[in-house]
Amino acid sequence: GTPYPSRVEHFFPDKKGMAIRGQWGGGPGGNHLPRYCRYYLEDKPQFLDDPKGEFWFEKAGSGGRMFIRLPNNQNPNQAHIEAGRHSTLIDLASGVEHFSVSGLSFQFTNTWWHLDASPFGGKEVDPACIRLIGSGNNIEINHNEFKYVNMPVLLTAKGDQAVLDNVSIRDNAMTHTDHGGITVREYSAWQDPYPKADVRGVEILRNKLDHIGMRPTYWGQGHAISMGHVVTGHIAGNVLDYLYGSGIFVFGGKQSSSKNDHPFTRILIHQNVVTNSMLNTNDWGGIETWQGGSTYVYNNISGNPGGFKLWGIKNQPKTPASARFGHAFYMDGAFKQYYFNNIAWGNSSDPFSPLGNTAAFQEIHGFLASVFNNTAYNFVIGSRRQGPEAGKNKYMGNIFSNIGHMVFRHARPSKQQADPNAQDVGEIGSDYDHATNAYANNLFYEIPENMGSFESKGDWYANMYDMQKALTARGTIGNLGKQSNLPVLKDPANQDFTPTTQAKDIGVQVFVPWELYATSAEWHFYHKGNDPTEIPDEHFHMESNYVDRTDYHNQPRFDLKLVNGKESDYQDGPLEDWTKGVVIFDGKQKYATIKQQQLDALINPKVEPLKNKPSNWVTVDAPEALVPDEKVTIKINIKKPVNNMQLRVDLHWSDKKGKYKGINSYGDKGIPISGIGEYKVTLTPKDKANLKDFFVTAWLSPTGGWNDRTEFYQYKVRKGRSASAPVNRSPQIHTSNFIVEAYFRAENQSNKAIVVQKYDGTTGYAMSLNQAGHVMFNIAGGNQNASVTSRNVLADNKWHHVFVECDRANKTLKLFIDGKHDTTTAGLGSVSLANNADLYVGGSPQGKNLKGAMEFLRISHGTLSDAQTSIEELYAWQFNGPFLRDFSGHETIGKRDAGAIELQN
Repeated sequence: GTPYPSRVEHFFPDKKGMAIRGQWGGGPGGNHLPRYCRYYLEDKPQFLDDPKGEFWFEKAGSGGRMFIRLPNNQNPNQAHIEAGRHSTLIDLASGVEHFSVSGLSFQFTNTWWHLDASPFGGKEVDPACIRLIGSGNNIEINHNEFKYVNMPVLLTAKGDQAVLDNVSIRDNAMTHTDHGGITVREYSAWQDPYPKADVRGVEILRNKLDHIGMRPTYWGQGHAISMGHVVTGHIAGNVLDYLYGSGIFVFGGKQSSSKNDHPFTRILIHQNVVTNSMLNTNDWGGIETWQGGSTYVYNNISGNPGGFKLWGIKNQPKTPASARFGHAFYMDGAFKQYYFNNIAWGNSSDPFSPLGNTAAFQEIHGFLASVFNNTAYNFVIGSRRQGPEAGKNKYMGNIFSNIGHMVFRHARPSKQQADPNAQDVGEIGSDYDHATNAYANNLFYEIPENMGSFESKGDWYANMYDMQKALTARGTIGNLGKQSNLPVLKDPANQDFTPTTQAKDIGVQVFVPWELYATSAEWHFYHKGNDPTEIPDEHFHMESNYVDRTDYHNQPRFDLKLVNGKESDYQDGPLEDWTKGVVIFDGKQKYATIKQQQLDALINPKVEPLKNKPSNWVTVDAPEALVPDEKVTIKINIKKPVNNMQLRVDLHWSDKKGKYKGINSYGDKGIPISGIGEYKVTLTPKDKANLKDFFVTAWLSPTGGWNDRTEFYQYKVRKGRSASAPVNRSPQIHTSNFIVEAYFRAENQSNKAIVVQKYDGTTGYAMSLNQAGHVMFNIAGGNQNASVTSRNVLADNKWHHVFVECDRANKTLKLFIDGKHDTTTAGLGSVSLANNADLYVGGSPQGKNLKGAMEFLRISHGTLSDAQTSIEELYAWQFNGPFLRDFSGHETIGKRDAGAIELQN
């Protein structure tokens, strides 16, 4: 936790104790404070005892008197003293546009008198040198100096339809601040289901910050650079040191609990240096990302993350990693994340030392994280993962050097090591999706006899050999890596993280797509580790049904089925080398598909009614499913007349694991019984994290209370989906814009061949090769059709990137080949292309089978313009992007070396 100001609410002299408020509100005892939590007392003149200098202010009306103790006990009557008067220096009006602040020096601001006020106390609770609350566009803050201030920059999008756009904060110097450094955020109430503000187009570049967030506000955390729920953001080239909170702290898309549709997020965080972070807080990261991506975190340094908690090491001195909980990099409920070419370093890997840095990488709840070609040195734990049920993560090509306790803490470890013959016992159930995880080509040096834990049962494996066997048994992809007896880094103790020859050719090449708008399917053509017929879908965007972050992994994924698939159908390809990620299509029987029936089941799952055991005293008439936030009337009939009783009906609930969770929604107060009924009760079901079923809970009692009930019955009903809820996006295209993108190699063949299609003969879309070897893209619907054909032959046994954009508003079809515009033709307007055909890739049961190979295929529901990009930018990223280079920008020499830095000849 972070230190926060609170008044002493009660004092207990007999116990030598006191009571304070919890940080997030509530009265005394609002937070449980463990033993050994540290605190200090202030705001009394008796405490002016520091020879380095202090002051105390005695407020009187709108003013007051300041008492000062100067350094070395100087006489204040003989000194020139300046005191900050204003808390906010530039307060921008909502709606400001084209505003620039440049070349100014900001110093010595005041702060709100009520230090323990919550944000609801008014805007003065959160002052800043430059502040905006509302909307703004084209705001520049550059080449300024901020010293000894409360907060340099605070920009908040707040209010109905408020938008912050085109914000540039660059080349500023900031030092010695109270509340934080730079914050650009969307403001909404906690767990607001429909936030109404938006933040996009934010860049924070080349700023220098030190001694940031030394005295946070009541609810504040003191983070140095913070972005809240941005659509597009860019944080690069910043240098941060001595930070009391997190260094870089970014939320993408929308908050957990929001029911808004956020079809697009793209955030870049690179070339930043963050050192000595979390000096007075914990459970954060030096660089931390939250919520939706794609988020690209690369070429950063995060060193000596703090997170010290005295109560941890005092209460559990013999528990490893109890002294701190701060991480170099933290994916805190973060999804679709790419972390590569980063360097994480610590000062101590001692599990029992107060200086032991907890972890290089930490995650909770997230999935679709690709953590590759990073260097981690001198940590208690190499990589931590909590809430790993979803699988879908990759840990590849990383260097883990000088790890003190455990390399991969990817499940909560049990107290004992796995039995030596654990993998000979046979299959033991696990509710984790192991087959979509990958561990490959990592390099280890000076690690403990505790390689990792990754299963729900908590077994931990002492060495690489045992853990690899366990991973293989679970169907996980990859080879874990190599352990070296020789140093793998040149001189890491002196900040030289150049690898030695031990790292040569051990790293990985990974394909990192540039984020598009509303991607609904993304296949990289490697198979799940335990099934060569299953090709996982890796798409992600935050649709309206992405409400609770612990439930995101249950949202639809459109895995392909490789018909007649076997291990030998997968080969190496040019985009990736960590696994065999190319499917070879034989031009005869091989194709991949997802059935329309499966699509329907994923998009609109049927709610199966439940069978309830009848009650001997009551009947309940309720719908088969209840929809959260939609009122429902429940009808109750009593089987036998009773006297002097009241009927009470509430709604309870259970989660997806079947655990009963108690009250969901209260009904009316007790209804006096007069006859058998019928009695009507109106309830409003509420959405809850991992909610599965509701219980209509009825009882009788003389008072209508619970404790004196005489009869009780629970009637179980399913959670339903609103008829007005948006249809989940999928490979099924209705009236939206869309893009189909493929990377494939086709051999010369005389017949037509399917690349990808969802087409029933009259309606749908299809990318194919014609008999002459040209790529064709056809769309049809509403008795209309359109097509575009490539100028050149692509069935030439070479790899090609083919990109088709269907723009409904402009009624165009655009075809791009290998990053260049090829052809534009007339398209279709807003006619639906939806159909009941199966989706086919590389062929079909009726033929048109492709002879060639495929490595990447993506479908998205938007245009390049919707994704705020161009074909040139996308192609440059995907085929010459930073993931194809090292930390220093050097190209790979031959095969990639392990870690962030490529060996140079």
